Amino acid sequence: MVILAAVVLPTQRVDAGDLWEILVTNTDGSGVPDLLVTGSSLPNLLENLVNASADFQSFDGVALSADISFAGIANVINVTVDPVGQTGTLTFTILGAGAQTFVFSGTDLAGQIEQFIQDNLAGQITAFLQAINALSLIAVTDGTPLSTTALSAEYVFDRFGLHADLTAWERRQFDAEEFKEGMRARIDTFYNSISTDVGNGNSFSIVPSLEWYLSKDLSIALQIPINYLDVEGSDVYNIHANLAVPIRVIRPTFDSPLGLTITPFGTLAGAGSVDLVAGGLIGGGGVLGTVSLDFVNVRVSFSTQISFHEGLTMQYQGFSFDPGVSQQIWKNGLKGTANIGENFYVYGTVTYSQFIQDAAVDTWWSPGGGIGFRQPDGSSVTVGYSADLGDGFRGDQFRLVFQLPF
Repeated sequence: MVILAAVVLPTQRVDAGDLWEILVTNTDGSGVPDLLVTGSSLPNLLENLVNASADFQSFDGVALSADISFAGIANVINVTVDPVGQTGTLTFTILGAGAQTFVFSGTDLAGQIEQFIQDNLAGQITAFLQAINALSLIAVTDGTPLSTTALSAEYVFDRFGLHADLTAWERRQFDAEEFKEGMRARIDTFYNSISTDVGNGNSFSIVPSLEWYLSKDLSIALQIPINYLDVEGSDVYNIHANLAVPIRVIRPTFDSPLGLTITPFGTLAGAGSVDLVAGGLIGGGGVLGTVSLDFVNVRVSFSTQISFHEGLTMQYQGFSFDPGVSQQIWKNGLKGTANIGENFYVYGTVTYSQFIQDAAVDTWWSPGGGIGFRQPDGSSVTVGYSADLGDGFRGDQFRLVFQLPF
C-alpha cells in the first residue's frame, strides 16, 4: 500500500533541509543550463521530472539525464528522458556494476513505473533498500536507532528489561505469599528530537501494553507501539505488535536479593514512508535476560537481549514488496534505582546497542535517568530522559510512563 501510494499520490514539496536532490543535465545539445532541484518527496519529484513540470519546466521537450542523491548519498538513482523518442530509463546507480537499467517507452511513463514497481524489479528494489539501510543515517526500516528494526528491539528491551522493575510492595507480597494474579496496564509515551549529519527531525511514540500475571513466576504481555517520525519534512510511520512471556526464574526475597527473569518474545512491525519510498513488513523475535540485586532501598539490574529481524513479503492487489531486511541487534543495559521514602524513586541507566549486520550507525550508547512516584498497589508515574549517541547521530528522548494495576 505504501509503494502504491508513493506512485500515485502527490505530496507537498518542502524547500528547507530537503532530503532528495536532483541534478538535471541536457543530453541533446540544445544548451539548456544544468538544474538542481531539491524536495522531501521522491514520487512528487519524479512525476515533475518525467513530465517536465513545476521546477523542471525549462526541460520541457528536451532530452535529459538526472542524477538523484539522497540525504548526503550521491547518485543513488539515475533517470533519463527522451521526449522525442518517448523513452525513459531508470537505474539504481547505488548498486554499482550490478545495477540493471530499466527502459520505458510510450506516453504513459507514470503507468509503466507503477507496473515496474508491481513486478518488484526482479529484486532490484530490495537490493536498493538494503544499500540505503547500510549507508543512510535516516533509513526507514533498518540501520539507525530510529529505524523499524531498532525500534522493535528497543520497545521490548525498555519495557520488559531495563524498566520492568517490580515495586518494593509487590516484592513483599511475593515473599509473603500474598500476590494476586491479574493485569497490569502501562502506557509509555516518548518524544525524540533527533540530529544527524544529513538532517534533523522529531519523533513521537505511544506504547500501550497489557501484562497478565498468571502466577508469581509467569506472565504474558502484549505491547502495541505506534511511532511517527518527521525528518526534514518527510513523514515516516511505524506500528508494532510485540508478544512477550516474562519467566521469573529466580524471585528476589528479603533473604535473597538475587533475581533472574528470562523473556522470550516475538515482534511484528510495519513501516511506511511515501516521501522516502521505503517501508515494509518485518517480523522477528528474540530473548531477553535480566539479572537483578534487590536491597531495601536500592535495586541494580543488568539486561541483555538478542533479537532477530527479517523482512516479510507483502501482497496487495497484485503488488509484491520485500523490504530486504535481515538484521540482528544486541543490546546491553545497566540500571540503578534508589527509593526515596515510601513512594518516590530515582534511577539512572546506560545502554549499549549494536547492529550485527551492516548498518549506517553500527553502535550507539544511551545514557539516561529519571524520577518516579508509585503507590503500594503497583500504580506508578515516571518521568525520564535518555540520549542515543552514535556516529553522526544524536537523539534526545523524553519519556512519560503511567502504570496501573487491575
